[in-house]
Amino acid sequence: MCVQLTQSYFAKTLETLCAEGYVSKIAVAVSGGADSLCLALMAHDWAVDRGIEVIGLTVDHGLRPESAAEAEQVHAWLTERKMAHHILTWTGDKPKTRVEEKAREARYRLLLDWCHHQKVSCLLLGHQLEDQAETFFLRLARSSGIDGLSAMRPVTIREGVFLVRPFLDVHRDSIRGYLRTHYRQKWIEDPSNQDDQYERVRLRKAAPILSQLGLTPQAVSLSAKRLARVRGCLETLTDSFLKKQVVWSHGGYAFIPSEAWENLPQEIALRVLSFVLETIGGGSVPRLEQLEKRCQPQMQAQTLAGCEIVPCRTGFYVCREWAQMAAPVRLKAETPTHWDRFYVCVSKAATIAPLQEALSQTGLPAKVRRTLPALYDGKTLLWVPSLDYYAKKDDINGTVVLKVSKWKKM
Repeated sequence: MCVQLTQSYFAKTLETLCAEGYVSKIAVAVSGGADSLCLALMAHDWAVDRGIEVIGLTVDHGLRPESAAEAEQVHAWLTERKMAHHILTWTGDKPKTRVEEKAREARYRLLLDWCHHQKVSCLLLGHQLEDQAETFFLRLARSSGIDGLSAMRPVTIREGVFLVRPFLDVHRDSIRGYLRTHYRQKWIEDPSNQDDQYERVRLRKAAPILSQLGLTPQAVSLSAKRLARVRGCLETLTDSFLKKQVVWSHGGYAFIPSEAWENLPQEIALRVLSFVLETIGGGSVPRLEQLEKRCQPQMQAQTLAGCEIVPCRTGFYVCREWAQMAAPVRLKAETPTHWDRFYVCVSKAATIAPLQEALSQTGLPAKVRRTLPALYDGKTLLWVPSLDYYAKKDDINGTVVLKVSKWKKM
C-alpha cells in the first residue's frame, strides 16, 4: 500500500503508533535529508496542541569533512522553527571496512544513549516505502528467513525505547512534495547516496529495472507485510512453548524437556532456541544458517552464543558458558551491585562468584551447577540463592536477581 502524505494521515498514524497520552517527550532522528526533516516538522506540528515536546537529534558521524557544517545547518533550520535540537557526535577512530554497518550501529548507540539519559521513551525514524523495499532486497540477498524478509516493523522496542516509523507506507516523492509545498523547507542531499560502494545505493539505482519486472516498492512492501503476519503467528506459538514448556531458573539457566522439544516443528524450535540463547547468554544469537546446523531434535553438548547446552536423560539445559562469566567480586553490606547478569544486595559483606562446590545432591549437571551465583566468606560457602542452600540459615540474606529484560515474559 502506498498513501499520500497529509497532516491528518500523519496524525492518525502517529497517534496509533505512539499511544497518545502515554508520552510527554518524543525524539526524532534528523539526518538533514528530506524524509527526516519532514518527519521532524510534522511531528512538531502534531505535538504542539497536545502538550508533547519534540526534540530533534542529529548524529554527526564525522565521516565526511562537511558533516559538522551540515549538522549545524539542521540545528539552524529546526531552532528557527522553535524546535529543540541536539547534535550527537561520533568521536574516536572511524572504521575502514563495513563502514555502513558500523556507522549505523554508532548512530543507534548515540541516539539510544541520549534517550536513556533524558528519559525519552519514544524515538521517531524517517524510514519510508523505498527504504522498506530496499531492506527486503538486502535481506533476501543474505538468505534471510521470515523475520528478515518481514523487513522493518512500524514499532519496535530496543533497549526500552520505542522506535516508531510513521512513514513506512509513504513514497519518497510524496514526502518531498509535502516538505516543499507545506513547509517550503530545503534539505541536504548526502553525496554518499550516490556512492556505489554502498549496497543500498547500488540497489536504489537498480530500482527502475526491478519496477519494470513488477518488483515495485509497493509490491515488495505488501509482501513484507504478509510475511509479517506469518511471523506474528510463529511468535505466538513460540511464546506459548516458552511459557508452558521451558523451565526457567533465576540461577541463570533454563531446562527444555525432550518430550516437548522433539515434537516441535523446526521453525518453532529455531525460534525457541534463539530466544533461550539470547536470554541466558545475554549476547547476540548466531546467524540463521549456523543455528540451523546446531538445532537438532536430539540436542548435542555444545557451546553456542555464550551458553553451554548440556543434554541429560530427560531433555537439555542451557546455562551460561562458565569461561564467559564475570570474575568474583567483593560485596559491601546493603550496597546494591551488578555482577555478571545479576542484581545483588546482601545483608553482610561477602564475595559473589560462580559456585565452586560440587553439591551433587541438587541433581543438576556439573556444568550447570558451576554457573550458579554463590556467596562466599573467603573460601567458605555461605549461600546459593537459586538453590535456597545456606551454610547457616541466619548467616546471610538479601537479593540476587537475574537482570534480564525478557525474563518478564516468562
